[in-house]
Amino acid sequence: MSEEFFALIHSIGLTLLKLVPVTIALGVVFGVLSLFWACNPGRPWWRNRQLATDICYWIVIPLFARYLRIGLLVIGASLLFGIAGPQGLVEFYDNGHGPLAQLPLALQVMLFLAARIS
Repeated sequence: MSEEFFALIHSIGLTLLKLVPVTIALGVVFGVLSLFWACNPGRPWWRNRQLATDICYWIVIPLFARYLRIGLLVIGASLLFGIAGPQGLVEFYDNGHGPLAQLPLALQVMLFLAARIS
């Protein structure tokens, strides 16, 4: 259990290492731009009352959305297709499910493209 926990913390740390410098750079760039060419003159964006909400949205969504998305996909697949147990889920995502999963990959790609075009 502790290995999975440390892997999760490591993944969150890597995401933050990528996210924080971009956030700071965008804050500086748009702060300077708003000094000269503000769309809505007046109070600067960093004194906005909703800044805490914006920061939470900018940080929390990238950190936890991927885990929520994967969790919902796993729960949905297990409920929709009646898959029980972790090995069944691994086989489902590795091999696919249904008659189209038995077709060669090239034919699956062609069918997907044909469905997207029409």
